[in-house]
Amino acid sequence: MNISTQARQNKGRQAKKVAVFVSLANAYGREVLQGITQYAKENGPWRIHLDYEFSRWQFPPWLRHWRGDGIISRISSEEMYDFSRKTGIPVIDLNERVPSLGLPLLYNDQVAVGRMAAEHLLERDYSEFGYIGQQGYLWSDERCRGFCDRIRESGGTCSVFKGLRFDDRIVDNRFEYRNSTWERERPRIQAWIRALPKPVGILACNSFRAIQLLEEAEAVHLSVPEVVAIISGDNEEIACEMVSPTISGVILNSKEIGYRAAELLARAMNGEELGHYERYIPPLGIAVRTSTQVYKVAHPVIQQALEFIRENARYDISVPDVAACVDLSTTKLQRLFRVELNKTVLEQILNEKIEIAKILLRTTNLSIEEIAIKSGFNHPQRLSEAFVRKTGIRPGKFRKQPHLVPESDVAPPHKEKRTHLDSKDAG
Repeated sequence: MNISTQARQNKGRQAKKVAVFVSLANAYGREVLQGITQYAKENGPWRIHLDYEFSRWQFPPWLRHWRGDGIISRISSEEMYDFSRKTGIPVIDLNERVPSLGLPLLYNDQVAVGRMAAEHLLERDYSEFGYIGQQGYLWSDERCRGFCDRIRESGGTCSVFKGLRFDDRIVDNRFEYRNSTWERERPRIQAWIRALPKPVGILACNSFRAIQLLEEAEAVHLSVPEVVAIISGDNEEIACEMVSPTISGVILNSKEIGYRAAELLARAMNGEELGHYERYIPPLGIAVRTSTQVYKVAHPVIQQALEFIRENARYDISVPDVAACVDLSTTKLQRLFRVELNKTVLEQILNEKIEIAKILLRTTNLSIEEIAIKSGFNHPQRLSEAFVRKTGIRPGKFRKQPHLVPESDVAPPHKEKRTHLDSKDAG
C-alpha cells in the first residue's frame, strides 16, 4: 500500500477510545505508558483515558458504564475478564500479581529477571546467596524461583527471607505498607542478614525492598558492597541512585511491553481473535552500580578503608587521609591494599571519583566544570584525563551515549510457562 492510498483510507477515521490502567507512581509504569504513547502516535488516532488513581486490585465502578474501543490494564481483578466477555471490549492484561485472568497477556519474564540477577552475582564469584521479596506476589515469587534455580544449577544454595504476607487489597498505599509491614519486619531482616554466611550476594525483589535491605545492613554494621552485595529485581533509577551506595538493578524492557500491548490491542480492536495469548518479555540487562561493584575482603581494616573512600572520594581525599581513618601508616595500608585488592589506595580513590562522575553525567545537567568539582577532581582537565584513562572516552562523549549494558551482564532470555508459586516456596 502506497502512502497516498493509506492517507485516503485514514482520512476521517474516527479516533479509537482507549482506557489505560497503568500507574504513574513508578518508573516502570511511566515507561510502559511511553511505549503505549509511541504506538498511538505512530498508528492512531487514539483518544486515551488514563485513570490516575486506579487500584491494582479493584475494578473501577465507572468502567461498567464506559463504552470505548479497548483497554490496557494492570488491574488484578477477574472482573476485567467478565467485563470484556460481556461487552466485547478487548482488554490487554499487564497484571503481574495474580495468575492469568483469561485475557491476552503481556508479562515481564520474571524467571529471566531472577536468573539474570543470579548470573550477575555468580560472575562476581559469590558462593553465598540470599533473596528477599514480597510474599504472595506472583512477580516476586517468580523472580525468587528464577534466582534460586540458577544458584542451584551452579551448585550453590540460596537463603530466602520469608517476609510478612502483604495484602494490598486492604492497604493499597506504599507509605502505609512502609510504616506497618516493613517496620514490623525490621528485627527479622536484621537477624536474617546477620546469620547469612559472608560475603553474600542478595537479590531484592525490587528497588524499594533493596533500599530497605540497605538500611538494615547499615543498622547492623555490615558494609555494602564489601560484605553484602545487593541487586534489585528492577531498576527504579531515581530510587537506586538517591542512596549511598547506589544500587544495581535489572533493567526491565518496559517501553517494549507498552508498545507491544498497544499493538496487540489495535489488532483486537480491528476484529482479530487473539485467543489464548501470552507473551513474556525478557529484561534488557543490568544497570551496574556501587552495590555490586564489590571487592570481597575479609580484612576489617580494608573494609573500613573502602567504606571511607566510597563516602568521601568526592571531597578530594588523599592516601594519608585514608590511612589516618584506619589508624595505619600509609606504607602498611598500601601493602594491605596490594595483597587484598591488587591495587593501590590512590587507584581505588580515582575509581570511586570516576563512578561519581558517571552518575552525575548520566543523571544531571551539570556542566563538566561543576561535575569535576562535585566528583572530587576540582578541575575539568583532571576529570577528563582520568576519565579517558579509565573509560577510553571523554566525559562529554560519555554523556551523549545511551546507557549501554555491558555484554557480560546480559543473560540470554529464559522462557518458561507462567505458573503461580505456592507461598511456602516464595520470598
